[in-house]
Amino acid sequence: LSLWTVANFIGWGFHSFYLVFQNLYASPRGGLIGLCVLLGCAQWLVLNKFFRVDSNWLWISAITYGVLFSLLILLHIENEKGHILLVFGVLMVLGFLQRSVLNYYFYGSFLWVLSSPIAGVLGVISAGGTLPVTGISSLWECPVFGLVYGLITGGVLTFMYTITASSKA
Repeated sequence: LSLWTVANFIGWGFHSFYLVFQNLYASPRGGLIGLCVLLGCAQWLVLNKFFRVDSNWLWISAITYGVLFSLLILLHIENEKGHILLVFGVLMVLGFLQRSVLNYYFYGSFLWVLSSPIAGVLGVISAGGTLPVTGISSLWECPVFGLVYGLITGGVLTFMYTITASSKA
């Protein structure tokens, strides 16, 4: 649970630093794709270390996070409600796709489909109502999102592991 939370905190924290450098040096938004791969890789490294989850996790996560950030940029959603609905919808799709990977390793993987978007919404609310995608609003928003998301989804992973281990015993 702790490494999973740290991986999410660091992965989302890199997003904040990217925004600072994007604003200071006018770098292209294409760097967001690299950050999405980094975030998916951080999550996958933890899952692979403890559960031998295959690399499909990395690519599913990277592509879906890339879609989320691309939609946030393209749609210019600035109100909290619209932002939260978009995050919920994209993370619901992400949860469904990630479940296809988790299903092979865990019993109860259906919990992931709802826990990912709920954790995302609670993360967005904790981070002030929106996830920044351009400019500098605050360095703490994305790491706070990652921390909340990591704690909730990490708890769900732990629960799914417990169900799996007790079922096999």
